[in-house]
Amino acid sequence: MGVIVSSLITADGVRDEPMSWIGDLFDTDAVEGSIAQLKSVDAFLMGRRSYDYFAPAWSGGGDPYTDALAELPKYVFSSTLESTDWANTTIVRTDAVEAVRALGGTSLLYGFGRLAQSLLAAGLVERIRFGVHPVLVRPARTPLRLTGTERRGNGAVVLGYEPA
Repeated sequence: MGVIVSSLITADGVRDEPMSWIGDLFDTDAVEGSIAQLKSVDAFLMGRRSYDYFAPAWSGGGDPYTDALAELPKYVFSSTLESTDWANTTIVRTDAVEAVRALGGTSLLYGFGRLAQSLLAAGLVERIRFGVHPVLVRPARTPLRLTGTERRGNGAVVLGYEPA
């Protein structure tokens, strides 16, 4: 019981605005895995910036992924958000750490921003998942092909790529 942080990142370390670079990398496998992850948790957590980013794209439903997300209770931690039209969404204006403790169960949080860092520091994060995607974003989007992986004894992972 706790928070699962799930963050997408490119091979060159970009984790901002994944909808601008994910493209065809969010394929059937990714969708199915994301839906399974959503169905395995009790709540979905967001900070204000994530809410502003996700709500316009995902609040309409109409496909299996956004439908699974719509069913979950969602909590937005913000002192400035006035209202929300996204179904099953609650704005939390109190201390995020205490509010998440009070929620209980298992929650999912996308991205590794201030909210994730606060919950990690408070000992509420049980797992962090980084989805490393085979693409370079800077200076221009360059697809890559995975050529090998190496897991080192110290927990480091080396990923080998070549231009696709």
